[in-house]
Amino acid sequence: MSRRFHKTSIAGLSLVFSMPALGQNAVDRVPDNAAAVVAVRNVAEFHRDISRLVTALGVGDAGPLEMIGQFLSLPGMNAEGSAAFAFMPGPDGRLDLENGEQRAIAILPIDDTQAFAEALGGQADGPLMSLNLDGKEFFVKSVGGGFAAFTPDRQGLTAFEGDAGHLQAHGQRLGQIGRSMAAGSDLVMYASVAAFRDQLEQGMEQFSDGVNMMGQMMGDQAQGMTQFAQVIEDLANSMIRDGRSIIVGLNVDESGVTFDLGAQFNETSEMGARLGNGGNATRLLEHVPDLPYLFAVGMDMESPAVRGFFKQMAELSGEMGQQAGMMGFMNISKVIDNLDGQVFMMGDPPAVMMGGLFANTLQVAVSKHPEALYAQSCAMTREMNGLSQGGITFGTSFTEGVSTIENTRIDSWSMRMTPDPENPQGQQIAMAMGMIFGPNMGPGGYYAVTDDTVITTFSPNSELMGRALRAERGASTLATNAIVKRAVARVPEGASMFALVGAGNIARQASNVMAMMGAGFDFDIPADLEPVALSMSTRGGGAQFRLFVPEGVMKMVKTVVEQQMGGMDFDEGPREGNPRF
Repeated sequence: MSRRFHKTSIAGLSLVFSMPALGQNAVDRVPDNAAAVVAVRNVAEFHRDISRLVTALGVGDAGPLEMIGQFLSLPGMNAEGSAAFAFMPGPDGRLDLENGEQRAIAILPIDDTQAFAEALGGQADGPLMSLNLDGKEFFVKSVGGGFAAFTPDRQGLTAFEGDAGHLQAHGQRLGQIGRSMAAGSDLVMYASVAAFRDQLEQGMEQFSDGVNMMGQMMGDQAQGMTQFAQVIEDLANSMIRDGRSIIVGLNVDESGVTFDLGAQFNETSEMGARLGNGGNATRLLEHVPDLPYLFAVGMDMESPAVRGFFKQMAELSGEMGQQAGMMGFMNISKVIDNLDGQVFMMGDPPAVMMGGLFANTLQVAVSKHPEALYAQSCAMTREMNGLSQGGITFGTSFTEGVSTIENTRIDSWSMRMTPDPENPQGQQIAMAMGMIFGPNMGPGGYYAVTDDTVITTFSPNSELMGRALRAERGASTLATNAIVKRAVARVPEGASMFALVGAGNIARQASNVMAMMGAGFDFDIPADLEPVALSMSTRGGGAQFRLFVPEGVMKMVKTVVEQQMGGMDFDEGPREGNPRF
């Protein structure tokens, strides 16, 4: 066996096991008390997906992937099978990170353990096979069912039974959220919160010490920061106290890459109960018109998790005094009880500077009591009139019945931000406001009330308001857009919040701005480019955060980076005289 193939084997093993997903058969042989598990549902399929993506993007070094391919082709290996990597705790039930490698056991899809070991130059060592890979000793033994256990821990492998029948216990640890993530992932990694409690508590102590130190340096100005940090600390302490598992999922296919991050709490805990029911945030897309957009963000306030979080944020902002009014019309602290859902869409603007950025922007608030919600919003707009903060004085106005659109009364609102000429901070803000809003020095637009919504536009755009009112009646909504439908299909069940990022429109606008400065992007942006999709889902006492990035967006970003870096070739290989690592 050549030294090169020894290195190939080690590189293949390390890459296979450094990736996270659930291969059910392999996990069925992982002991119930494993501190953390990394699993691959189908090793060869995942290898093919990653290889295809790397080739399509034209990035990275194909060498390691070729090494993995060689490893998967070894005699005795069932490459289409599942694999798992179990990190076992010490006698105290905690994972020793410094010595974790020695207690790690890989469960590989190997039908013929002897043929596999002999292909790597292995020798029989009692019931085990001993391998020397690049100067390091490993041991392997069959555990039946088409699997073999592989580890550098001879004593641990001797005691390791690898018997089947553990899948149910792992399913209970994962919870409803984790099982759903695992079923849809090529790879999944999950860890016991209890096994990592020492590290989590140490991290929170360091976080608190850092916040306190910054607070002492900032004095009175640190009030908001320290209060927000307390919310984060409370959430982290809930995880340490009541959390069961932390889960990471990864899926790669021809459409793009999906990354999941989840947490499962004990269902009987306060946090677990709050996360018991999910939402249906994507339904809010039925309330906005089908227009090109930069961003579309929605949150379902009927989700207990979302409502509880924003109530906590509202209480926090209330304690911060006048700072609660800074966002005015977008501050939900005073309207949260009448708010059932909200969607904000920044439509693709005709221009991004000098007043054009918000030309096609609107917000739709869904409510069972829209008139009450509207009255509260109007009161908030009026209350901001004359407020001074950070070198800026706010001047607001509100006019009822300025017009009628689609048989609906339209009211107008505006906000002007006047800087204090003696305040440098105010002058800097004024310069930015002038670039964004033009001579109006602030946003303004229309209000309209329907049977179950309050519609706000951020410019006096009658056409936009008309399309929004028609969408409210079911005509040409964003939910009917074919490309948006594909993106929504990526959002998991129970979505409490979502965001769609129109990467193609953003790139087009950025290119236009750069072209004004003599630059720009020299490539065509596909009209059917799918958006980046983000979401948060809650159900069964768990929470799941998902990010989906289409392959087309990744290719576009790569092209932009290469053009802005002056056409640098990231794959040109080593230069003469330099070693290649």
